[in-house]
Amino acid sequence: LDIVEERINAPRMSERPGLLGSAILGQRITDFHDVRAVIGEAGHNWLARDKSETVERARVLLVEHEAFSRELVRSYLEMAGHQVTEAPGTAEAVEKLTSGDFDLAAVSLDLPEQGAFRLLGEIRNLPGKDSTPVLALGRARSAIEAARTEENGGAHFDGFEEKFHHAAVLRWIAAMLGGTDEAEPQVELSQAALLEA
Repeated sequence: LDIVEERINAPRMSERPGLLGSAILGQRITDFHDVRAVIGEAGHNWLARDKSETVERARVLLVEHEAFSRELVRSYLEMAGHQVTEAPGTAEAVEKLTSGDFDLAAVSLDLPEQGAFRLLGEIRNLPGKDSTPVLALGRARSAIEAARTEENGGAHFDGFEEKFHHAAVLRWIAAMLGGTDEAEPQVELSQAALLEA
């Protein structure tokens, strides 16, 4: 098994189920597989929920400019039963919010030029959409803590979580759908690996 540490661009996206895309690593073509999707296609029940557990499905607007990250997040949200609409930038997100109905928006803190904060401000000023819950998704705990300090008394996100910590993100969504008054679910932020896209 070869281990290669290298910065990559977002891989070429694939239409094949279970294959996120391909990129050149170490002068070789490397495929990126979506393990959760592969397990789902195989029909195993390893990821199945308890039959007694009731999960409310949400209409989620996912705002993420990096194709690789967007595909990963969309994959685990849909595996959990949520309906996901994608927007690669703030302009597309505002357009979709204006014309559609969503239970919440999941917005990447990595959007260029403070895009997440600009989008949050626009959402809070959209008639009829200003109360839409907005979950901020960061790459790692350090990015999330930095974003918390940048809110400065202006518009506030309804929650913060690491985008690749799928279990915690799903708990946030469940809390938002349930309208709980908790400041945030009692989960420890994971030290997710920084994925360079």
